[in-house]
Amino acid sequence: MNMLVSSAALTAGSTVVAAVPAATRAHPALRAMPFDPIFAAIEAHQRACVNLERHLSYQGDLESEIPREKRQSSYNVWDGLTIVASDDPRWMAAERRTQELSGAEDDATLDLVQIAPTTLAGVAALMKHVADCEKKGTEWPTYDEDGCDMTFDNLLHRNIADLFSSVVG
Repeated sequence: MNMLVSSAALTAGSTVVAAVPAATRAHPALRAMPFDPIFAAIEAHQRACVNLERHLSYQGDLESEIPREKRQSSYNVWDGLTIVASDDPRWMAAERRTQELSGAEDDATLDLVQIAPTTLAGVAALMKHVADCEKKGTEWPTYDEDGCDMTFDNLLHRNIADLFSSVVG
């Protein structure tokens, strides 16, 4: 079978993930499409990450301004939000905002694996975005799917495999 594998093949780490038969080049997924929903998901994730990073930087500044005894309120993903009424109002507001922005980032992360790419350009953009996030130290969550723990990577790979399966039939 004549295989199309270029030097610009999509890669994830050192694994080549794009090797499609030349006969499938006419497939719709290989042509430019007016809209691949993954691009909006990537943009939303980037925006959510930037918003959370900026807020956490602001909150770090507050830490140096507000005495420790006035910043007992806290938010984390395991225990949720705990507000201590005697805290500085700025700190309480910052913790509420952390919860809000963390939730938005979590939702945007989930969208990266719930919204499947519909084009190879979308796959390339998603893989680059994921690699860029990992380079910055991002750790991906695990999701429950029908009672089974599914890693972010597993769901991502499944979506990409589904697109390639539709291309090669």
